[in-house]
Amino acid sequence: MAYVPSRFVDLINKYTSHTAHLFHTKQFSFGDPWNLVNNFPKEVRLLHECDVLHYHGSRIFDAGKLGGLDLASLASKPKILHYHGSPQRENPEKYQRSGVPLLVSTPEMLPLFPGSQFFPNLIDETDKLYTPKRQRDDGLIKICHHFSPHPARKDTELFLKLQREWPKESRAKFVSIPSLPLTEALRQRAECDFVFDHLQGYYGCISIEAMAQGVPPINDVSDFVMGALCSFFGVEPPFVRTRNSAYQGLLDLVEGIEKCQSDFSRLGERCREFMEKYWSGKVLIHKLIDIYKGLLS
Repeated sequence: MAYVPSRFVDLINKYTSHTAHLFHTKQFSFGDPWNLVNNFPKEVRLLHECDVLHYHGSRIFDAGKLGGLDLASLASKPKILHYHGSPQRENPEKYQRSGVPLLVSTPEMLPLFPGSQFFPNLIDETDKLYTPKRQRDDGLIKICHHFSPHPARKDTELFLKLQREWPKESRAKFVSIPSLPLTEALRQRAECDFVFDHLQGYYGCISIEAMAQGVPPINDVSDFVMGALCSFFGVEPPFVRTRNSAYQGLLDLVEGIEKCQSDFSRLGERCREFMEKYWSGKVLIHKLIDIYKGLLS
């Protein structure tokens, strides 16, 4: 879970007058370049001096301990829970909590957790990792998929099936990116024309990262999710959506992409422009600060 919270911490420290620290009790191996606090933090005083505790997931919140620190000593501090992923979607009853404000990172979780508030995952779109880099002019249409430790959640088998069955002479080519350190995965994604996220009715961090790189993401976000995003941003993100969640929907979409004679670079430019104007981590991190201030009022 350090993958997403570390971005919030970096954005707060870079673009606001406030200071954030990331604490966790497990060693992570995402291979990303963000500074993580490894194991139990030595400077427990930071926890006692903080104004707000932002829990990502509920494991530490429920355990009541962080390393050797009994969190009962922090009982008076405002707290907020933030749910990001599949465990909460798959078993919402297990993760219901009362008496603590709750954020969800994707809108499809809003009905699962009444009273929750949507706040999206963020990246720093100004980071050189997310600068558009595609310079190919080979006439091919490269569609990539970044393998996940949870392939069923990412519809990896659907992508591999399409890769196996698609005519080899076609100009549409499918690129399988194995589980790699983030920097290398981003480099390979940036060389493609489309990134296949998944067909689970919502979107993942890959869709956000792809748009920042100027690479249109393929997903099948539901009308409910798209409506919630439109309400939050004031405009719909330029996702490339399949018409249904089945293999046929992905097949039809790729066939349409291949038949289209348009320059896909303009669609990629729209994605990048959306990130800069609407989904900007530099801008939206101040909305998170406003949420924190509301807890203190």
